[in-house]
Amino acid sequence: MKDIKVAKVFYSDVSDLYPEIYSEIFEHVDIKQLPSYVYLVWYKAKYVGFMSAYLHNTDEVYLQYAGFNDEHKGFMAVGLFKEIIENVHKDYKGIICRIENTNISALKVAMNAGFIIMGIRCLSQSSQIFVELIKIKEDNNNG
Repeated sequence: MKDIKVAKVFYSDVSDLYPEIYSEIFEHVDIKQLPSYVYLVWYKAKYVGFMSAYLHNTDEVYLQYAGFNDEHKGFMAVGLFKEIIENVHKDYKGIICRIENTNISALKVAMNAGFIIMGIRCLSQSSQIFVELIKIKEDNNNG
């Protein structure tokens, strides 16, 4: 997609603004998350959403949340999400995420971006079931 800018910032640099960034996209509150990085997204010079992730190991990040404002959900979200993923792959080989099993639209967006299912997880403190997915950066040096 043209006219997209993605900026990776350390959570510590935006920790005061992060609750506002988060609540602009999501209605629920998740006070337990502590991302390492926040990827801010602009489309045609207008802020449209973000992705938060924490460092899983030296080669992989674990995506916590990704979302876009109402104007850029649906069809636009697919292209914007792919752009973030390409940006993350500049620094990390793998991206892991989990999506609630009932969130079919988010599962479709992730799988459209090349994520594959690697398992399921049931949280002990709730009855929620999550699908775990992974995307490994494609190696273009096949020979």
